[in-house]
Amino acid sequence: MTMSDIAMCKGTGCPIKEQCRRHTAKANPYRQSYFSTPPIVGDRCDYFWSNTKPNNQIINPKSNGNQNH
Repeated sequence: MTMSDIAMCKGTGCPIKEQCRRHTAKANPYRQSYFSTPPIVGDRCDYFWSNTKPNNQIINPKSNGNQNH
């Protein structure tokens, strides 16, 4: 299995972290970059990468995943 070559997110305080590949992807145990703080601002994350939706649609947590930005 290959490791993710992406900036990952620990998701602290993020209501949509379980839906985001940056949080759920398998980290490289030897070399992995992380955001220093989760990039969510208010109810929006410009770095959200959907685990399931095409085109990496950004989810507004208040809309239960039904709103695109």
